[in-house]
Amino acid sequence: MKTTISSLALLLLAASFAPAQDSAVKSVLDRYADFRPAAKDLAMYQIDWAPSLAAAQKRALREKRPLFLVIIHAQYGDLTSGHCCATATQVRGASLIDPEVVRTLRPFIAASWHGHRDEPNLPKPVQEVWRRKFSNRRDKNRQSNVDLAVLDSSGKLIHWFDGFRPSEAVGFRGPQKRESLGSYTARELQIALLGIDPAEIREKKHPLVLPNVDGSGIRVFVQLLDDRMRAYRAPVVEAVALEKADWKVLEYPRKKRSVDAGKLKKWLSQVYPPGVMERTSQQTKKVYQISKVEGELTFKAAGSSGKTRYAILSGQVKLTDEGPGNFSYEGKLEILLAYGSSQAKVVSLKGVFDGIYPRYSRVQERVRKIPLRAAFESLPLASADSRG
Repeated sequence: MKTTISSLALLLLAASFAPAQDSAVKSVLDRYADFRPAAKDLAMYQIDWAPSLAAAQKRALREKRPLFLVIIHAQYGDLTSGHCCATATQVRGASLIDPEVVRTLRPFIAASWHGHRDEPNLPKPVQEVWRRKFSNRRDKNRQSNVDLAVLDSSGKLIHWFDGFRPSEAVGFRGPQKRESLGSYTARELQIALLGIDPAEIREKKHPLVLPNVDGSGIRVFVQLLDDRMRAYRAPVVEAVALEKADWKVLEYPRKKRSVDAGKLKKWLSQVYPPGVMERTSQQTKKVYQISKVEGELTFKAAGSSGKTRYAILSGQVKLTDEGPGNFSYEGKLEILLAYGSSQAKVVSLKGVFDGIYPRYSRVQERVRKIPLRAAFESLPLASADSRG
């Protein structure tokens, strides 16, 4: 998955919709602005992430910078997008958006890796961390499946620590407030920095860089608004590449027509929450993917402003995953599309999904209905000519 700086692109996207006066158009734009995560919720994208551990190691050596590595002991763990296991979701949503952690990581190149101990050809840093971790039998039951490690530019392991280990309360008099996961992580990183050559510690603030694609596509932001597990509110951010045929379905509707939601499966299938372990295959240990997208959507023109025409695609959508039990959930989809005055091809897109995710609580042995919402924006954000 490619990443790129998004702030200028967002301004361009906003500009393409700015003159709209139609009340329905304004309603979708307002909901998009409300649903799209704020910069503070996307703070982990200010960390200098490399696309892989191997790429991070090459850069660290070339740039003489330390490396921060997130090791996830699981079959799936896309930390960059946020569709990862439950513990990684907690680390991502509590530690990696913490302002102190983001500041402390400014000198670092960051990477994540996921896999299992029995895999052949484990990367050397992972081997070393796990050798130390699993040799400590006393703490075996207290360990999580996420470890954080710091290496110097040459690849030498300087420090490692459990990404989710609860710290003891600090203080001598009575009950003390527990240290937050973010503060714990920042403290451990400061310990690691003591072992790094000061010449490698060059603090530089990084721009906000979001997942992106080569060519055209749609960026999807997903949030599970769980009040009991606040870390699950950290946005999932997926970028989905689209082909000409995918955009053709969304060409300007000269007359009101219906659209099968299944034709939008490529990007609507990303609307599922992170860390939902009950929807994971016991055989493969991988999360069940969305296998079916259903719904009859209404597609109609929504006025114009100057040389820009608008259309709105809306309706109820049902998402079903590939696991047992015919598990599904629903929500309302509203998509606003902009077009040139005489072109049928999409110039830009904004939209939202507002639904309910039925999550089963093993503790309470009942289903909890949790708000699940998503925001969508087109990539790239410029002319319709890029659609071919």
